[in-house]
Amino acid sequence: MTDIERFTTKYVVNSVTGCWDWTASTEYGYGLFRYTNGKKAHRFSYEYHNDTILNELVIDHLCRNRKCVNPKHLEAVTRGENTRRGNETRNYKTKTHCKNNHLISDNPYTRPDGYTECQSCRTERWHKYKKVLDFHF
Repeated sequence: MTDIERFTTKYVVNSVTGCWDWTASTEYGYGLFRYTNGKKAHRFSYEYHNDTILNELVIDHLCRNRKCVNPKHLEAVTRGENTRRGNETRNYKTKTHCKNNHLISDNPYTRPDGYTECQSCRTERWHKYKKVLDFHF
């Protein structure tokens, strides 16, 4: 059996999203597929259906679904571009609660490094830091 024949037995098409959801083994949410030059299913799909991936590029899941191997949902980009796009999808405008289950206010705090956190988390972090400072002085 060829690599592509094995590959096509390991995903199902989601009729709503158009994603080709990987049903075999995964690692960190990404499909695993053993083939001649690698092991990531989305990389195999991109290279088989599109083109060779240059060494400095990574594959971005445009659908934000790590298990997706639909070549139409994949794009070869730089690591920096992939990170930037990922950060855009995590912006607070679409969330109602932060990771600590605090209600996100209308004005989340954006740190100088670009990380956004809710005001409650920032305040709690500051109070913990202040206690450490007070303890040492």
